[in-house]
Amino acid sequence: MITCAIASSGEEVFLSPEEQQILKQRLALIILHQHSLGCDDFYVNCNYGVPLWAAELICRFKKHMHINLHISVPHEKQSRCWEEEHREQHLHVHRMADTIAVVSFPHDPDSDRRADEFMVENSTFLLMYGDPDAETYIEEYAKDIGKIVEHI
Repeated sequence: MITCAIASSGEEVFLSPEEQQILKQRLALIILHQHSLGCDDFYVNCNYGVPLWAAELICRFKKHMHINLHISVPHEKQSRCWEEEHREQHLHVHRMADTIAVVSFPHDPDSDRRADEFMVENSTFLLMYGDPDAETYIEEYAKDIGKIVEHI
């Protein structure tokens, strides 16, 4: 079984709305391509940006194909301080998710790291958005445990 984790460095939130829309379209094509290669299970941590956008896309695709969304939540109040619109997106994908793993009750300094590790450990490979030269913890961790990291 092929499974995929989707993560980002967070820099996409600084893109213009037009650039974000282009990125979302590209992300949809990438998810569909991975699905066509046999990946039915996708893991995200639901952080705002690429992970949340990927979750939304997977929820839309669920209406037309067999595809599963797994969410690795860093802590129970992840979206508490988010803007209303983003919090609503977050709650919507949680309702549509096939599984949700909350790694920390309540938030602690290692919550995000543990959520990332959980989704990488349960995935065949990691799709990563961000500067490939600025390797993040999740990329390093994925490589350290022998996972493939592909930049999008």
